[in-house]
Amino acid sequence: STQSTWGIILLIMNRPAPAFSDLIKNPSLEWVFVGGKSGVGKTTISCALAMKLARIPLGVEPKKYRKVLLLSTDSCNNLGNVLGSKFGPTPVQVPGVHGLDAMEINTATLPTFSALDELDKPAHATAKAVQQTANSFPGLEEVATFIELMKLVRKLKYDIIVFDTAPTPATLRLLSFPQAMGSALSAVQQSTPLSALLMETATTLGGMTGVASATLQDKAQGVQATLSAIEAKFKDQNRTTFVCVCTPEYSATSEMDRLVRELRGHGIDMKNVCLNQVIIQPNSECKLCAKRIGAQSKYVRQVEDNYATSHIVKLPLCGEIQGLKSIELFAQWLVTPYDVTADGEML
Repeated sequence: STQSTWGIILLIMNRPAPAFSDLIKNPSLEWVFVGGKSGVGKTTISCALAMKLARIPLGVEPKKYRKVLLLSTDSCNNLGNVLGSKFGPTPVQVPGVHGLDAMEINTATLPTFSALDELDKPAHATAKAVQQTANSFPGLEEVATFIELMKLVRKLKYDIIVFDTAPTPATLRLLSFPQAMGSALSAVQQSTPLSALLMETATTLGGMTGVASATLQDKAQGVQATLSAIEAKFKDQNRTTFVCVCTPEYSATSEMDRLVRELRGHGIDMKNVCLNQVIIQPNSECKLCAKRIGAQSKYVRQVEDNYATSHIVKLPLCGEIQGLKSIELFAQWLVTPYDVTADGEML
């Protein structure tokens, strides 16, 4: 009908710009998570976004440039391969990019169970007993790893941190930890039997007879306060946002849909979508390319329809993106839409 046609036209006219300019120019932003299915180009886009954040000033007079950290939390760290430098567990400057540091963290190698230090610092024998007790509870090692990661991040002095995250399942566990652990700690604190059981177990295994129950409760409340602060930062759209990356394929778009549902369920901001590896060759004589374009177009339209209120950046299928020169060229398409005529068919 005429009414529905005008509705579609108005929706198209009111679509957010196909660029990440609002994200990059947001002066209050502190954490940017880049996530999606494995193999969709998260690391390349994280590098390009971090470079743009470091090079675009906030304000005109005087120009103020942010100090940016690019942090990989994926066990298959790939920052070094993309940027052409070697990175490790301590921040180092990305050669040739002033104001941008990078580091790679393998969460499997983070110290575990030092989260127990937040609860108490008993004698060595008691600490060993508590660790043995903790080992019997599934998931506590992941909790300790999360706390170690957040403690490290909070110590780093940067204006903004770009997280190149692990594939979707691990990322969702990371983002859900504050809420889940806060609920668990609250349940323990409010349950006299559970608190008594914790004290009895610790006493039996390691002799924590000299530690008052009130001390454990106080320390547990401190951990809960820290987790609550982290959860509040996750949900503060002025300070934290998430960039979802996918390719125009069934598995990648389906996993992104799941990720977005979970993010919204946790109250985490998601206004930016990156549709990567899109073949944009309308005049190509390549029959295989034509077939791929036809297959991709279905999922391109699906993403445009499902995320009509988000900034959707379409990035072309390119050759290998490696080194600062190619990253810099790739990064410009985050703020200026890719144009096949002006920019060429592929890198």
